[in-house]
Amino acid sequence: GDIQSIYSRADILEQFNLPMPRTWNEMIAQVKQLTNGADVDWNDDGEPDYGICAYGGNSFFFNHIASVMQSKGPTQGTLFDLDTLEPLCNNTAFKTAALEFAEFYRYGPMGLPPVFRWQDSERLRFLNGRCVFLLDWSDMTAAFNASVYRDSIAMIPLFPGSTHVADENGELISCADYPEECPYAVTYEDGLVVNHAAYMPVSWTGAVSAQIPPRRRQALYKFFAYLSQPDISIMDVVDDLTGANPYRFSQLELEPWVAVGFPPVATQRMLDSVNSILKVKNQLPSLRVYNTNAYTVLYDGVVNSAFNTSLNIDDIVRKLYEDLDALTDQVGRIRQLQLYRSNLGLPPKSFDEEVFVSDGARYAMIAVASVCAALTLAVAVLVIVKRKVKVFHFASVNYCLGILLGAVLCFVAVILYSVEPTTGSCTSALWMVMVGISLMLGTLFAKTYRAWRLFDNQRLSKVRLRDIDILPVVLVVVGLALVILVVWTAVEMPTPTPTKDGVGDDEYIVVCNSSNNGLAFFITTVCYFGVLLLVACLLGFKTRKAGEAFNESKTLSLVVYNLTQVLIIVLVAVLAIDDPTGRYVLVTIALMFGITVTVGLLFLPKVWITIKGRGDEVAVSRFAKATAHKNRTRSGTTPGSTTSTPSNNLDPRAELNTVVTQIFDSSEV
Repeated sequence: GDIQSIYSRADILEQFNLPMPRTWNEMIAQVKQLTNGADVDWNDDGEPDYGICAYGGNSFFFNHIASVMQSKGPTQGTLFDLDTLEPLCNNTAFKTAALEFAEFYRYGPMGLPPVFRWQDSERLRFLNGRCVFLLDWSDMTAAFNASVYRDSIAMIPLFPGSTHVADENGELISCADYPEECPYAVTYEDGLVVNHAAYMPVSWTGAVSAQIPPRRRQALYKFFAYLSQPDISIMDVVDDLTGANPYRFSQLELEPWVAVGFPPVATQRMLDSVNSILKVKNQLPSLRVYNTNAYTVLYDGVVNSAFNTSLNIDDIVRKLYEDLDALTDQVGRIRQLQLYRSNLGLPPKSFDEEVFVSDGARYAMIAVASVCAALTLAVAVLVIVKRKVKVFHFASVNYCLGILLGAVLCFVAVILYSVEPTTGSCTSALWMVMVGISLMLGTLFAKTYRAWRLFDNQRLSKVRLRDIDILPVVLVVVGLALVILVVWTAVEMPTPTPTKDGVGDDEYIVVCNSSNNGLAFFITTVCYFGVLLLVACLLGFKTRKAGEAFNESKTLSLVVYNLTQVLIIVLVAVLAIDDPTGRYVLVTIALMFGITVTVGLLFLPKVWITIKGRGDEVAVSRFAKATAHKNRTRSGTTPGSTTSTPSNNLDPRAELNTVVTQIFDSSEV
């Protein structure tokens, strides 16, 4: 495990008759006294030296605020409220600790803020004798052997603490005045009562995949066991290149260190300090929740901002509070709360009641979606049975079935979205709706693309576009959606997530959520479908003068308008509505309405014509008829005449409509 420590130049402290600092404020006061606002030269090299060496890191900040914010042991909860996961930062105690920590850094090299301090440079300065104190990890013990000051380096026995701690309201109270609030405090000989804490930010572990063969698992286990044996592991700990901290009791014994050349007195002093830190009962466990790094980065910002005296600490902490709370809501408050409590060794938080989206709403949506899916399947059966009827034949039977299949998938997604959330139902619903919509749009694109290629062929060059030839259009549209889905589920698979949004204080509701980056993937999906709708508009415009038997530009424009409304409604519902039932109802109704209207626009006229027995009465476009009639009139031929109008008198586009109609109507197609 990693242990944070503060190292000191014991010879300098003794020279000025200063004891080892017991509190953070004592250490700052000693630095002020030693530097006295002037340049000092601790190593006699003619270069100005410093009071402290310390690099940036939120974990060091946690160690300090733990001594102020935590006084009753690890189960107290230092960073968040144990019932609501509200950040415990917007209070007097936290602000005071932040300012104290920032003050410490002012006595370092050139007064640089923590963000510009680097580990290697700070360590090297201390080992070269340029600082009185060094804030670092306990693996520095191995590095001191190479320093000329190794006999003068000492580790402070306990991480500096605080004489005042936070009460339940975040106000500072004295441990001396309220001893019951500081059960783990240390009372020194001079009567000073100090609350110490020890932050254990990292524990290094080895893991073996359960998916590999048993023999290989056993071999890896033996390898880890070999590395951890006392005689083997000590070689890693005493080597300053490994970064390994003492993690076995045998590694705290002096003999192995002396055997490889460490000075006995200084080494024993440091090993005793490591041992004393390990025995502190007021330990702060490492923060281990979903997206931990996003939380810790926010604390880094506080330290760097507090260092800037032009910024107000109230504004800094208020922003931290808002950012932490927003991050928790994004990840899922209840899920995060339970994990945080588990990390502290506490049982899960029990709520009075788990609520669900209104049963009436869910059952109604399941019933409507089931009916819509059944009707869509009935239309698909009719298309298959009547596939030789011209109204379906000209519309391309295979691609009609593709549109209907996409619609069925969307209705099934609504049903999955309406059942009690599980990882399977959440993920399946997402895949169903994205594949379904992309399949509908892809097949519609393919059909319209073929009509455009044929009817925009003004030179009447040979164009052969079978169903198989335009299949790549569908594959590209669906394939891009699959790429988004694969990345989405690989990075953050949608899972059932408890949330308190829109419910009572003692209630929570389980919804499908993708935690950290779910919103980003959702916006990406909306943008992708938005681009597809723009492409649909372009294709509809390009085929607006094609024959009515093939031209679905008007229908396509209505479909685009309809689906655009659905996208806008879903976007607003996800981003702006907190009530789970209201959001669920709006999203499912919008989706079912959009898909149903799309299917109706595309197939209801064809179904009606077929039922009426007029499915084979497909004519060329009105444009072609009108143009042909105009040309017949000009040539003196009446509509009932058997005299043919020379083809060179026909409008080329009208002639093309007639030719394509004959081609589609031939038995060879």
